[in-house]
Amino acid sequence: MQNRIAQLQLLAVYQSRLSIELDVGSAQEALNESLSNFQQVQDALLKSGFRLQLAKCHLQQAWIWQNAYELGQPEALQYALEELKATEDIRNGLRADMTIQKDEEVLTHKRALVAQSADLYELGIKLNLIQKNYGQAWDWAQRGKARAFLDLLDFEGHGAIPVAVIASVNETSDGKELFDEEIKLLQECHNALPERRFPIRREISAIRHRMTSVPELYNLFLYRGVETLTAQRLPEMFGSLKKVVCVDWAFVDNSIWMFTIRPGGHPVAHELTVTKAEVASWIESNLRAEYMRQKRANERLRELDPLVAPLAKVSEEDELLVFYPSGLLSSLPLHALKCEGRMLIDRNPVVYSSSLSVLHHCLLRRSDEVEDFDKMTIFGNPSCDRTEAEESSKSLGKCFNVEPLIRESATKTAFKNRSGNSSIFHYHGHAFFDPVDPLNLGLKLHGTALEGSENGDLTARELLTLNLVIALFMMIACESAQQKNQSWRGAQRATSHAAPGRCEFYDRYSLEMLR
Repeated sequence: MQNRIAQLQLLAVYQSRLSIELDVGSAQEALNESLSNFQQVQDALLKSGFRLQLAKCHLQQAWIWQNAYELGQPEALQYALEELKATEDIRNGLRADMTIQKDEEVLTHKRALVAQSADLYELGIKLNLIQKNYGQAWDWAQRGKARAFLDLLDFEGHGAIPVAVIASVNETSDGKELFDEEIKLLQECHNALPERRFPIRREISAIRHRMTSVPELYNLFLYRGVETLTAQRLPEMFGSLKKVVCVDWAFVDNSIWMFTIRPGGHPVAHELTVTKAEVASWIESNLRAEYMRQKRANERLRELDPLVAPLAKVSEEDELLVFYPSGLLSSLPLHALKCEGRMLIDRNPVVYSSSLSVLHHCLLRRSDEVEDFDKMTIFGNPSCDRTEAEESSKSLGKCFNVEPLIRESATKTAFKNRSGNSSIFHYHGHAFFDPVDPLNLGLKLHGTALEGSENGDLTARELLTLNLVIALFMMIACESAQQKNQSWRGAQRATSHAAPGRCEFYDRYSLEMLR
């Protein structure tokens, strides 16, 4: 079996042979040889239950079919897409298992999934763009973002599933029964001998197929990354809001594509005139705090205006633009770029989200209590090292006649007590990010963490266990997002999922805007 797996790794050589100039006969021979070997490996992996390796086998075959298409075999494109879908289905099964199980095997699979996911979805987008199937390309982009969100949150088992998601599971007896049965089978599979796991996994697959027919389990599948938001759900998601344009970007090799879609409409794709390499170079040279404060900062941003250029034709003034950039673009102030000679933020209101699936989750559970200023909580300078944070919190408290919790009062216990009955929550302090353990990201609060105490920082792992009713969460984190290993992006995603209202994260110079 190990020889079979080793052979799988070596078969990539056949793919590279297809990428060099060969005569038609030699190329066809190499293709047939590659696919024959892959089929043997695939059969062996399927019988032996090596699911991660089997997914990789399908992905390698997709690359080979892509090269076959480029060598003049048009029917190969559809075969490549079929192999990609098989890869994704296997990985989704692994992801679902990872939300329940936690052991060395699962962690190994997790690392491999995270490392390989970008290649899978970029190839899916690329192949559909070749076919000019923009709807499918958009779907692949959304699925990629949904999976990336789950990968960011880590796989921590049943206990890390947000309480709001568990609550929706428990709304019906059918949903709860199927969910409990799935957990039971997964634990049984985890403890079983390898030869006993195959029939158990067939039972798990059957249970999951039944679960897809229970509407109350939709949010569970969203959380797991198995379900993603489809274009057909956008009208329901935005309700009475009609003047909305959802805007996404995707990287395909060195090209950047923009996808736009209106609720009730179809996705449209636009290839941009700026490249991935050019954007990466701009970020490396310009995206520093000291540079962005200079008078020439706006002038430098003009080099990135092509990133929003298509909006001049596909959107109208004052329409709501929903941005959900990722990768390189997530660090850019896209709303500050110019469209039709005007700053985009002057032309249109702009909303940012990490993905449409996360935004959908927030809108489903949004609160109408945002106008209730009597239920407002203000946290300021919990680390006692930012006098400006303390002053701004006091100033904001005076504006709304609210006594802020500052310094020693801004504790984890106070946060938990207030978050359950606050409709508006304002935090001015430090955010932190742990690249090794993403659920360890969170907010700096007052006090030193001691075993058995409620002191210390508040992590995303703890946030997911809270049933928050916050309708509007605002955070000013100074420049912690611009320092190595510190990022508000992770905190934004975790807080959005735990507190599905409106989450807004401001930089150091946003206090004036906030006032």
